[in-house]
Amino acid sequence: MAETFLRDYGGDYFDVYSAGIEGTRINPYTIKVLEELNYDLSEQYAKSISDFLGNMKFDIVITVCSEAEKNCPTIPGVKTKLHWDIENPSSFEGTEEEKIEVFRRVRDDIKAKVLEFLKERGIKV
Repeated sequence: MAETFLRDYGGDYFDVYSAGIEGTRINPYTIKVLEELNYDLSEQYAKSISDFLGNMKFDIVITVCSEAEKNCPTIPGVKTKLHWDIENPSSFEGTEEEKIEVFRRVRDDIKAKVLEFLKERGIKV
């Protein structure tokens, strides 16, 4: 979700990449709640951080959940490391509608964080 919003709002200022500790499929609820805002993830896939290590240089790294913060490997050359303590919606147990509501709330939290991040850097969206 963070990659989607940062690409949309800050893609003219940043090369944006997203990865998890392990590559996996994109959660169907993530796809659904982003489709509600007219984002198409059909060409996207969840990548592993190991796909990038040693191949790319990153100035800024943002982790968005405590699991990533704890387990993210050291990435050489990073100038700024930020952590956004965002709830992991995948771990929520409940009905279908309750799960979607949690994903919507997390989506909106992430969007707000991205917009705040850009504003702090003087980027108007």
